Amino acid sequence: MEPVCIEDWEELAKRRLAPEIYDFIAGGAGLERSLQENIRTLERVKLISRVLRGVSDVDTSAPRLSPLQSARTPATPLIIAPSAHHQLAHPDGERATLAAANQCGAPLIVSTMSDTPLETLCKHSAEPVMFQLYLYKNRGRNRDIIQQAQDAGCSALVLTVDVPRMGARLRDRRNSFDVKRYQKRTDQFDEPLSSEPPVPGQSGVAAFVAEQLEPALSWADVDWVKNQTRMPLILKGVLHPQDAEIALKHDVDALYLSNHGGRQLDHHVSAIDMLPYIRQRVGESMPLIVDGGVRSGADILKALALGADAVGVGRPVLWGLAAAGAQGVAAVLRQLIDDLTLSMHLCGCASLADISQEIIWTEHPSYQGETL
Repeated sequence: MEPVCIEDWEELAKRRLAPEIYDFIAGGAGLERSLQENIRTLERVKLISRVLRGVSDVDTSAPRLSPLQSARTPATPLIIAPSAHHQLAHPDGERATLAAANQCGAPLIVSTMSDTPLETLCKHSAEPVMFQLYLYKNRGRNRDIIQQAQDAGCSALVLTVDVPRMGARLRDRRNSFDVKRYQKRTDQFDEPLSSEPPVPGQSGVAAFVAEQLEPALSWADVDWVKNQTRMPLILKGVLHPQDAEIALKHDVDALYLSNHGGRQLDHHVSAIDMLPYIRQRVGESMPLIVDGGVRSGADILKALALGADAVGVGRPVLWGLAAAGAQGVAAVLRQLIDDLTLSMHLCGCASLADISQEIIWTEHPSYQGETL
């Protein structure tokens, strides 16, 4: 049976992946309350359709993101969120994901932990590629990675700021999960994935983070990164309105609201819940990207109506990749874009500019503009 929704794709991927790889992709922090809440938050938000608006065609292009896309207007506000090690899902890895992104005109953010060299991806992409950066303890390595991304032609740098330590990913601990069992021993920048052997009852990924990544991230690091590159700088992992206000003072180019797919802090607030508050604090000029729990085009429409300029999708892309490679990713993206187009039409929105909070009803008061 052909998958017709994200849940179908996940079920198909689960049957094809090794159980510990499925857990690595699907799992969240702790008891996974944050992961579940991401989906429930979107479920609580309801759409109120407007009628008799004479809409015949729907335009999903996203001009607000053009400054982050080398002045090219993306065909969709859907962005492929950064995620690590796509070869765990399919042998073609990020090459397949990129091919699907190009087919559908969806911007792609390549992870620091990509299995495919960034230069290879940028060289073969018809669309702009953004690069996600984890900050390492080694400043020289950070400088080299940023320069590689800039030389490769990346349109923006996405600095992840919510991983000073790895969250308590219990599925990975139970499985003693270690990427080295499935991958080559170096990452795309020819560095060891970890110098430590896997320990029963512990996560090799968590060991890598503790060994390699900077645990004491600060605003001084944001300034340092900004001074290393001409690329627009996006901060990923911002959730508190006060942090969003501070970001304005540090001249970042966009904010990416995310709780890391529920993979870092359990009982964490969802990015969708915080989106209206942060939009109020930063005003209309700051581009906002949001992710977490998106499983349909209607979810994308809800996020746009609550103040987002673009919406990241992570796990659904990996389900499509695991199920059918590039064709599976393209099918997932098309289903999401088609459902967004349908949802916009049914709500009386001919373009993204027509989307506003007037089509939103929610049990949560945040959309009404109340402040913390």
